[in-house]
Amino acid sequence: IYTLSLHDALPIFLQTATRNPRGVYFHAAMARNAGASKEEVKGAVVMALHLVGLAAVLDCLPLSLEGYEKGPGSFH
Repeated sequence: IYTLSLHDALPIFLQTATRNPRGVYFHAAMARNAGASKEEVKGAVVMALHLVGLAAVLDCLPLSLEGYEKGPGSFH
């Protein structure tokens, strides 16, 4: 069973913390390709909540799920 490693979670967390939804999208897709679950990807985004607040998490969470589901080639 795969668990989201720091190597995969940290980029998602950092892209959320810097309010870069595009980066979150692509890193979520890469984490999925590495075997991460949707819950693990969501958790990596939500980890930034205490650091940057709810607005950044709400900006990035939908795109993390979209990136997870559609993959890196589908960014709009």
